[in-house]
Amino acid sequence: MEKRYILNFLRISEGIPARAANKWRHILSTCWNNIFDGKLLISNYNFVLMNDNKRLTINFVLPPVENKNTYFKNDIFMISLSMSDIICSENLQEILNGNIGSIELSISYIEDGLFEIFLYFDNKYINLKTNDILISSLYKKDSNDFKLIF
Repeated sequence: MEKRYILNFLRISEGIPARAANKWRHILSTCWNNIFDGKLLISNYNFVLMNDNKRLTINFVLPPVENKNTYFKNDIFMISLSMSDIICSENLQEILNGNIGSIELSISYIEDGLFEIFLYFDNKYINLKTNDILISSLYKKDSNDFKLIF
């Protein structure tokens, strides 16, 4: 069976200029193709969960990745993802009120644009589903800081 990389199914935010989006796609294809093969550890300050009683939105930053190929060899990049219109298997208010430590996250592509997300924190598993995961920003390490790429 052919391996399907999750990144092939993610969209880049609409506000990103076409030239920057093309650069992002190139960098992502050389750095992150297998990042979703296992669980990702995300610290709580890089994970934001919002609920406005109509829809649940999650924004988070993936751990930095070093590019080992092409023009960007040895550069370190970091991306942030945004998920909206999420269906959750648990009481959202309980999740929002809790003091969340580090979070393990795994994402899988099911079919027809549907993603399944598993969150594990505080000895709990939470199952989420969404049709919408956006790459909202891409950062490159410059000295000691990460700077947004455009």
